Amino acid sequence: MLAYVKNGDVRVGMTHEMIAWMFGYAPTYGTAAEVDRLDKWYYDEPAPFASTVYFHGDRVWAYDPPGFLP
Repeated sequence: MLAYVKNGDVRVGMTHEMIAWMFGYAPTYGTAAEVDRLDKWYYDEPAPFASTVYFHGDRVWAYDPPGFLP
């Protein structure tokens, strides 16, 4: 799993901490412990670069990667 973290490649089963190492914490107000309890982390970058990571407990269960320009 660490090789995926190094490459910035999100995989189902990753933890909040792994995602935070790759992309930083979600830009949400609160402590790290409070942000870790969220079930969605939105990365609101300018279109089409926004992405969302979905968690169930402490593990990723889905990921909406950034889009691509045509």
